[in-house]
Amino acid sequence: MPLHIGIVACSAEGAALCYRTICVEGAALLGPYSHPEVSMHGHNFADYLKFINANDWAGVAELMLSSADKLARAGADFLIAPVNTVHQAFDLVEHRSPRPWLHIAIEVAKEGNRHGYKRVGVLGTRALMEGPVYREKLKAAGLSTAFLVRSSANASIASSSTNWSRASFCHARKPISLKWSAH
Repeated sequence: MPLHIGIVACSAEGAALCYRTICVEGAALLGPYSHPEVSMHGHNFADYLKFINANDWAGVAELMLSSADKLARAGADFLIAPVNTVHQAFDLVEHRSPRPWLHIAIEVAKEGNRHGYKRVGVLGTRALMEGPVYREKLKAAGLSTAFLVRSSANASIASSSTNWSRASFCHARKPISLKWSAH
């Protein structure tokens, strides 16, 4: 029997995509219309942003742990947070959590190694590119990184409520100047 997955829904976009992916991949693995049991809890995204914008990772961790407690009571066997940025609080969460977590960058590293990659490309917000979430975990797994960053230092990639890829690539009205930053 598949494990019960708990989604810590920080952003609507990430949580919705994660849930859909679980259902689609579940059907491919378990048979038509089948997927693991899934529970989801999410605090107001504005609450996360208040802490993220203040660089208050302990505050982010408390929101994640609050969701973790609710999901554990709902029967989740393990937890995932389908938002890159909140993983900066992961070290404050993991040892206090009632259930184990999958770390987004560790899972990317495992897939990179499974496929024999030596270098992994990551794209996202400036905070993600400049932060430790991927850089440290990929390096620990023996993978080098290439981050896609904006060449303009004063341009933000997307607002907090806008899907990054939709805003930046799919519906861009003018070309976006991007460059690869190797680390």
